[in-house]
Amino acid sequence: KFSPNGKFILAGTLDNTLRLWNFNTGKFLKTYMGHVNEKYCIFSTFSVTNGKYIVSGSEDCCIYIWDLQSRNIIQKLEGHTDTVLSVSCHPIENKIAS
Repeated sequence: KFSPNGKFILAGTLDNTLRLWNFNTGKFLKTYMGHVNEKYCIFSTFSVTNGKYIVSGSEDCCIYIWDLQSRNIIQKLEGHTDTVLSVSCHPIENKIAS
């Protein structure tokens, strides 16, 4: 997934991590951990409406939100009854579709 400014790429891998890369240089920048992703292709995204965050679904039926810079998990949203395969953030409001 490209960042809103097109400068970065967020990639999920089947080892429970998300990795942030600089698109222009190919340089690896950050790793985000704490969610479960070992079996499915889970789509993650950026949220920039009220700060800068990384948002991802998870195989543990939750949605995870990380602070982009610190890489800390800010929130774990529970309530799904199955794997959350995809998330999408509203471009101007603080809303997440899953």
